[in-house]
Amino acid sequence: MRKILLWAIVMMVSLTFLGCDVATTSPNGDEETTQAQANTDVDQLKSLLIAEGYGLDERDAESVEYYNSHAVNDTYSIDVTVLEVYLGYVNQVERWAELIGFESVTDAQTFTSAIDSQDTSGMLYYRLGTAVVITYSQDTIDALS
Repeated sequence: MRKILLWAIVMMVSLTFLGCDVATTSPNGDEETTQAQANTDVDQLKSLLIAEGYGLDERDAESVEYYNSHAVNDTYSIDVTVLEVYLGYVNQVERWAELIGFESVTDAQTFTSAIDSQDTSGMLYYRLGTAVVITYSQDTIDALS
């Protein structure tokens, strides 16, 4: 029943944003991600995390810029752009997770590839387009899958 409810929430969010914007193609043929697509990916994962009992706090622009520089680009020696960061917990102490919205699918893939290539001591992630959830909870990953 819970999976049906989660599926319904995801579908409603998807349908809401379906007509907002479409990815475009650059002159060299590469797909560009629009802001609407990036927001949709983050919103879908936010809905799923909230349905799992997470309380999510959005980071302000200054915190996002610092996170982008230090926690992502410097830590993993990559050059990507983070647009949004949410920090969440279940019951303020259980199951920690971060939801990161990237500028493009390529940036999100670069980040997850960097996680895969380093010893991250049990860190797990789930990627949906431009959005990535990082956590140490297998329960959270299972709920998103």
